[in-house]
Amino acid sequence: MATSSAAAFLSYVHSDDDHDNGRISKLRERLEGEVRMHTGRPFHIFQDRNDLEWGQNWQDRIEASIKEVSFLIPVVTPSYFNSPACRREYELFLLRESSLGTNQLILPIYYLTADAMSEEDSRDEIAISLRSRQYSDWRGLRFIPLESPEIAKSLADLAEMIKNRTNALTDILSASISISEKQEPTSRTEQILQKLAAKPSVDFEISASSSLSEAMDLFEAAEAPGRIQVPDTDEPYKVYTTQFDEVISADQFLSGKSALALTKLSTALASELSTKHAGTTIKFERDLEAARGGRSASVLFLLDNSGSLRGKPISFVTAWSLILTEIFDGAGFKTEVVGFTTRAWKGGQSREKWLADGRPSYPGRLNDLRHIIYKSFSQTFVETVQNHGVMLREGLLKENVDGEALLFAKERLLSQESDLRLLIVISDGAPVDDSTLSVNGPRYLEKHLLSAIAELAESPVELMAVGIDTDVARYYGKGSISSTAERLGIDVMNVVRRRLGFLLSKRGKKKNPSDTASAQ
Repeated sequence: MATSSAAAFLSYVHSDDDHDNGRISKLRERLEGEVRMHTGRPFHIFQDRNDLEWGQNWQDRIEASIKEVSFLIPVVTPSYFNSPACRREYELFLLRESSLGTNQLILPIYYLTADAMSEEDSRDEIAISLRSRQYSDWRGLRFIPLESPEIAKSLADLAEMIKNRTNALTDILSASISISEKQEPTSRTEQILQKLAAKPSVDFEISASSSLSEAMDLFEAAEAPGRIQVPDTDEPYKVYTTQFDEVISADQFLSGKSALALTKLSTALASELSTKHAGTTIKFERDLEAARGGRSASVLFLLDNSGSLRGKPISFVTAWSLILTEIFDGAGFKTEVVGFTTRAWKGGQSREKWLADGRPSYPGRLNDLRHIIYKSFSQTFVETVQNHGVMLREGLLKENVDGEALLFAKERLLSQESDLRLLIVISDGAPVDDSTLSVNGPRYLEKHLLSAIAELAESPVELMAVGIDTDVARYYGKGSISSTAERLGIDVMNVVRRRLGFLLSKRGKKKNPSDTASAQ
């Protein structure tokens, strides 16, 4: 059977299908027909048992097929995580997602309960990725006859999901990627693959059974031996080069069609959250306007865009950034939304320059910074709604250098003529950039973050911080709170409400002492 027309790839463990008397294969057949019913077009799902002709190279054909199809359908069981073949299929498809800038192309079927899926502290990268995705839960359907209404309904739901994502994929595939994105790898995995191809003589062996993640770890160990033993340095913070840093507007990443596809995802969740918390948001906007009292105020939301937020967390950050920006705009605040990350995993062009220069000791920050302007002070909320959706572009989220991001945000706030300048940082933990830490010591970025926070304390900028599923008080002190991605916006409103009246009165003290006294 020709595979070029396949629309999806079934990733499963053969022994699971054998034990259940071919039930997984039969589900694949039923799903093909159900999607055809929903779309009116054939929908072929590649399955290695049916679609590999005698004499074909198994591994090459599998990998070629993954590159041709639109969706991966992993059938998740305990054995899935122990199968080198399944792991490689999943990892290769993550690369495909990353190259397209989306995380909507893997459609898991959760077939049998697996410990890796329920252990929140599991370090299995594939399990972490699967847990963050919307999956079709078949765990209660394994012993139900395939002809039953329950099976038919679950197949119909999955087919409808495939139909909707196919429509979104049409927009994504038509998008053009910015020049800078074309010139650099879009993920840590892709970078390592390029380096492996460029260095066939590297002195370690990757067996045929090695997973892609194992190969990556071996390569990195060979590339930078002994890097973990680098001690902390007391040298002042410095930057090896700013030549490759960039400040870029979010709208430069995606064409209009692709931006529309991601905007639909972000605004749908924002609408759901706004409806759920309508009373809270309406009251908060009124409180903000009353507290401002006609005085000028500017707020900058500084958003961690690190890879650790990938999946559900960044979806909620994106939605809440839309909601909060609209609320503050409505209350008369000038607003700006900035994301901070790096252009590459593990150093990018900065590290390449350092290597070419002979690897001088303690080079300082050793990665290419990327600060993304989702909304500038000069733009209206309506003009930038689609920009927020760029955060969902999976290849965008990499590493994070928090201290420099804070100082960047401080300078942008100081450019505003306002009675109050408020910086709200949203982060999920410590600054991490492997390239920098590997040659400067494990606390190098943390020390600079603390230094930047101290510098902000001496400036006219008021700082608040919210940690997503982490306590950031060790950095930001009493001006911080902990939250979850789902409750992020509510907790931001709570901390602002608690402190804003005092901050505004403090800023207005020189002009109107009586107002300050009454406020206190």
